[in-house]
Amino acid sequence: MRQAYVHEAVLVMERDADTQAPGAAITMALCGHWEHQPPCPLAPYHTRAERVGERVLLRTLFAADPATEHVVRDRI
Repeated sequence: MRQAYVHEAVLVMERDADTQAPGAAITMALCGHWEHQPPCPLAPYHTRAERVGERVLLRTLFAADPATEHVVRDRI
């Protein structure tokens, strides 16, 4: 049975860098492509990025079987 998890990171990014890029990279890592039929093959997830100066606070919520939690975190 899937459980909810959160993975948080603080990234240092240039002020003009695209804050959606980390989320796109997570999508590629978890789903293989940004365009796919739902549901996400490994774990349903949602990523949010918030800029605070030169830092970007990245938060990914995901649902996974406890046995695959580490796989999802490694890919994120």
